[in-house]
Amino acid sequence: MLLGGFTKMKLITIATYSYPHEMAISRSKLEAHGIECFVRDELTVQVHNFYSNAIGGVKLEVQEQDVKQAIQILKDSNDLNVNYSESNIKCQVCDSGNIDGKKFNGKLSLVIWVVLGIPIPIFSSKYHCYDCHKDYKFKKDSIESSN
Repeated sequence: MLLGGFTKMKLITIATYSYPHEMAISRSKLEAHGIECFVRDELTVQVHNFYSNAIGGVKLEVQEQDVKQAIQILKDSNDLNVNYSESNIKCQVCDSGNIDGKKFNGKLSLVIWVVLGIPIPIFSSKYHCYDCHKDYKFKKDSIESSN
């Protein structure tokens, strides 16, 4: 138990949206079914809407025990913005499956652009965990063994 009688709860991001008004529909559907929802980065996107892609959009989160029910409700209502996917690869810190591969290495591409004067994209083999916000580089054999 934490200070003040509050217990620490684990929140899972189940969907992301470009704008807050898109998230409001899904949030109201979940709250109508009695699922407590939390929203991350809503005010940042409202104030600076061009930051939406940079920060990963508005994130709709629910408590860990409500994830499966919330995803099912959003799928049943044909909400196309549901993008939560449990991966076969798990995070090394929090053991979450809510990770995705980073596609582009911007720093190295920028250096090559400055040196050569030609923009050449360099692709990355790193993964990003959306729950603990850590970046990882997995070896090829560790990915194959987890499948």
